[in-house]
Amino acid sequence: MQKVSSALWDTSDWRGIQWKGRKREVPMDKDDFKLHPSVSVSCQMRTLTAIETQIRNAVNEGIRPVIEIDLDLCALRPVYRTRQALMQVGHEFRIAEFTEPDLLGILPGYSDEAWDAFLSGTHLERTYPELKWRENGRLARSHGTPFGRFHQLYWTTAWMSEDEPTPGLGSFVHHIESLGACCVFLSGRWENEHVDPSLESLKRSGIPHPNLVIGNPWHETKASSPQSALSDSAVKAWRQKEIHKRFGTPVAIIDDRITNRNAVLSESPTPMLSIAIAIPGFTCDANSINVTLRISTFEQFCQTIDSPPQRPLMRTRYPTLGYGQVWRGEYAGLGKNGLGYCLPKPEDQLKVYGEPPFGTLLAKIDGKIAEEQALEHFETTIPQEELTALRDAYHTARELAALGLAAPWNGSSAEENGRFEKDLWRSLVCAWLHSRDMEILINALGFPRTLAGIHDLRECVDRDEVQWLLLSTSPVDFDRIRRANYSPWLVAWAKQLREDQVNVSFLNPHLLVDLCLWTPKRQGSQDAMDVHRLSDHHDGDGVERYDPIEAGVNNLLHQREGRFGVRKEPVVSWRELRDSVATETGSTDLSKNSASRKVLSQAIDTTEKLEASGWMTPWFVCERIG
Repeated sequence: MQKVSSALWDTSDWRGIQWKGRKREVPMDKDDFKLHPSVSVSCQMRTLTAIETQIRNAVNEGIRPVIEIDLDLCALRPVYRTRQALMQVGHEFRIAEFTEPDLLGILPGYSDEAWDAFLSGTHLERTYPELKWRENGRLARSHGTPFGRFHQLYWTTAWMSEDEPTPGLGSFVHHIESLGACCVFLSGRWENEHVDPSLESLKRSGIPHPNLVIGNPWHETKASSPQSALSDSAVKAWRQKEIHKRFGTPVAIIDDRITNRNAVLSESPTPMLSIAIAIPGFTCDANSINVTLRISTFEQFCQTIDSPPQRPLMRTRYPTLGYGQVWRGEYAGLGKNGLGYCLPKPEDQLKVYGEPPFGTLLAKIDGKIAEEQALEHFETTIPQEELTALRDAYHTARELAALGLAAPWNGSSAEENGRFEKDLWRSLVCAWLHSRDMEILINALGFPRTLAGIHDLRECVDRDEVQWLLLSTSPVDFDRIRRANYSPWLVAWAKQLREDQVNVSFLNPHLLVDLCLWTPKRQGSQDAMDVHRLSDHHDGDGVERYDPIEAGVNNLLHQREGRFGVRKEPVVSWRELRDSVATETGSTDLSKNSASRKVLSQAIDTTEKLEASGWMTPWFVCERIG
């Protein structure tokens, strides 16, 4: 197994690349966090400390304290659906400013109070006097008004799954739970179909099992008459008995609307803290601006420095992460294993020194060239000892195939064999290039690892895990293990395993051919790929042995490998990649976990720069085919 140094990475190796982690002091106003203008850092810290004190006091009295948190414009930032709703309203009412929401500077909250603040801070009423913005001095939210249409579109169920957890939410919930409190998300969202996207968005903050109290059977859209309808505040007050019975004693309510907070407090038999919130990038209830206890995010600045990753494997893989580094926020979410991750976000990128591997080569290439020709050039940058290891595994795989301990060596004719062998070798070259690209990129993102020649090539797991996967006849977890009728050669190999550790990647000659032939469209038995998925950046052991950062970066770079890479597909363009991570669900799908979804946008920008400068494999020189 690869040994990871406990020191900040500062290594010169055989590639002539030197990485230096630079520790420096950064003024507070240069930190990468954004709060609403009405909330200062000291105000946020004071408020979060008050919540913590309230929890400790309750626990000391033998009470199970509950912190209630609203969803919209509180626990969740509805950036995507707000933008989508604004654009549609802009086209329908011919409001030019709404058609490009990013140019507004701030997005409107959906509530009456936040929309009023939005209008008061813009020139819209003067610019579009023909539109009905107000009626009898009050906001106009009836049919045929901009606000009425926006409010209707804002609640589009299909857009709810794109809500972003407010920064720091996952860490905050984990922290208060460690103090003995329970967090309950309280929402007036009223449709049954609102439940799943609400849970999906909350889980992306790194909370595996959010406590969600949701629903309003008397919402204005469901009530038999306007008189029988219950407002958001009324239904939240009504829910207090249920929360007390199911979870414990509420000691604080965090909500963006003063009417909601007051209604909840009026129904509480015990004192509660009333916490206002004004999330970044959105207008808010003007009544929240001068409230003594208020926050903008859930970030606890005082706990971020010297705060390492929470999961054991991540502390082992990234031993310097979070120690003595300036705070920049966190990456939070669920891993493919269903566990929550909260990882310190590195202060800035590590820098590379020396000569880029492809610097000289790029100077020689003029225009686009075929992938086969490009790979011949790229191969020259691989160290000779690594090429020797690739060739040895390649030849051994052919010998093992003849013994029935590896996938068949394909080709029914000399011509087909020749093409097969060339393509197999190209796939091996791609795999090694991918491992070096992984090392360079993941280090540039601030996660120091040695991966060149290791990732996808030499990755070991316990023999018992491999044999349990391939040979066990007992009931298994069908969600994690894709049980199949594995090929006889794979079962035969598993039976003769003797070493405690088994390489589950490309340089295991038993698996090499089948891994090189695999594509996402493969039907039937997955054979070697199922074994490879036991590695840390795929399924791991289904519990702690899993690395979401390596997994996310791996899935991204596999999009840039061309027709001889793992996916056997054309190189994906930068524009296509950026489009794929433009939404929460898109970036989660590409990462195959939500913990590294926020890494991808930065990783795409960084990869484009490193490819252009010759540090990473320059797939952009390849002609796009297919």
